[in-house]
Amino acid sequence: MNSSLLDNNFYVYGINPVREKLLKNIGLNKVIIQKGKIENSRIDEIISLCKSNHLQFYFEDKKYF
Repeated sequence: MNSSLLDNNFYVYGINPVREKLLKNIGLNKVIIQKGKIENSRIDEIISLCKSNHLQFYFEDKKYF
């Protein structure tokens, strides 16, 4: 098995699961947001939560996911 797959990283997908993790301020070390979704008020909330939790966030094209 590839050792890079055993590196303790895990991913949380979806607006609501990411939002819940951010509200609890646990389990995330960065947030990647799909470009083109920034008009959504839930995305605005996630960005605000990232800022208040001093958590890195950035935008990627859909093909990244």
